[in-house]
Amino acid sequence: MPAPGLGPSPGRPRASPALARGRASPEDRRTGPYADDMDARQAPTASVQDVTDIIDAVGAIAWPLVFVLFMVLFRRPIRGVLARLENLKLPGVEVGLRMELDALQATTEQAAESVAGAPEDPGEQAAANRVENEVLDEAQQRPKLALMSLSAELDRLSREILAGSQDPAAWEGRSLTEKLRRISLSPHVHAAAMQFMHVRSRIVHGHAATDDDALRAIDLGLTILDALRHVPHEVHYVREPKATVFLDAAGQRPAPDFHAVVLESATPQGPKVRVFPTTRDHFRAGKAVAWEWSQQGFPAAWWWDPGDDELKKAWDSSAEFIGRHLDEI
Repeated sequence: MPAPGLGPSPGRPRASPALARGRASPEDRRTGPYADDMDARQAPTASVQDVTDIIDAVGAIAWPLVFVLFMVLFRRPIRGVLARLENLKLPGVEVGLRMELDALQATTEQAAESVAGAPEDPGEQAAANRVENEVLDEAQQRPKLALMSLSAELDRLSREILAGSQDPAAWEGRSLTEKLRRISLSPHVHAAAMQFMHVRSRIVHGHAATDDDALRAIDLGLTILDALRHVPHEVHYVREPKATVFLDAAGQRPAPDFHAVVLESATPQGPKVRVFPTTRDHFRAGKAVAWEWSQQGFPAAWWWDPGDDELKKAWDSSAEFIGRHLDEI
């Protein structure tokens, strides 16, 4: 007989040997005598996880609902604030167009003062009057289109200023911004031109700009165009397209295969007459030409100056002048 107290009691299942030794298998743990206790311990954990998932789901839905409700309740005040802001831009954020026009006006006034009293070429003044009349006529019907035309005139004038003294590589095919950087402008004129370009872009491409905004920008742009025209530069006009030149000081040996183009240059120091060799025949009297040259060289030559009615030395040696008409570049 088993010893008293050591055998299994009648109503209690006998533990497996593995459990008795503390090495219960997973199967024993699920089916053994402590299976009910394990289930009881795991049940609260599952319930907490479910509650956590529900809270997360409600939170994810709540914020969008709060935002939508806020926008619905306060839509009118929000719309009013946005209308007043009108695209505000302070160092890096957008300013209202009216504020930019005010800033442009102040800079433009300074630009005009910086070139006041500068000499102006009569030929350029006549062209300026024609351009101004064309822009103002167009502005009466289509202000934004007139603003674009004015911007094109700024580009043309900057190109012609550079063409009067610099190699084509400095201006041909370059943007207005690049051309303006290559012109010796006062800080005020340069700043006004750059501000005008920005305002023009906002008016032309923006939907909130009015015709009055465009007309105000045109008025300021014409002042900037006039200031740019007064920046010191040279303009070269063809005086004589095809002058005969001689290879000797006595004028006995005419050059057989080239001639001279006579230019009258308007410079900040006053008008100058210049004579250069060329083989080109595209020059037309009175036309402004670019300062362009080929690498071909020519020996010393003399030409007959009709103004003084005497034979003068044209050059000692020179490259060939080939300048295109400014209205063709």
